[in-house]
Amino acid sequence: MQCILELLGKPLFPHATVMYHLYWDSLLSSARPEEGVLQLMQLLKMKGIGIGIGTDMTAYIQYKKLEVLGVSSYIDWIVTSEEAGAEKPAGRFFDLCAQKAGAAPSQCAFIGDSLEKDVEGALKNGFKGVWYHKNLRKMRNDHIR
Repeated sequence: MQCILELLGKPLFPHATVMYHLYWDSLLSSARPEEGVLQLMQLLKMKGIGIGIGTDMTAYIQYKKLEVLGVSSYIDWIVTSEEAGAEKPAGRFFDLCAQKAGAAPSQCAFIGDSLEKDVEGALKNGFKGVWYHKNLRKMRNDHIR
């Protein structure tokens, strides 16, 4: 929001924080978990598999999103770019993920919606990379035609 206001030559205060809260409050109020996410997390927990979050977002926003989505009780650890001092796909970001998971990268799967940052970053850092794309089936069908 700060950058938008600066580009428009508008005053930052109090507008940047007002805009920030309008955006995130609106997004959070309409957030719903994807179909099958809660069941997947329950199954992973029953099997004793830890679940972590690796994100370039701030801790505050991620905590709020996880609470609103009703999945916070399944999360064992979180790594944010602000904590790691680097964004995905940086090695130290993924190193911290493996450290918090208490496992070698080769024992970890990193699921994400960014092919470059999440999947390629995971693969380059020794993780298994899984690309989540809501419309992957549609994309495959469009590509085949």
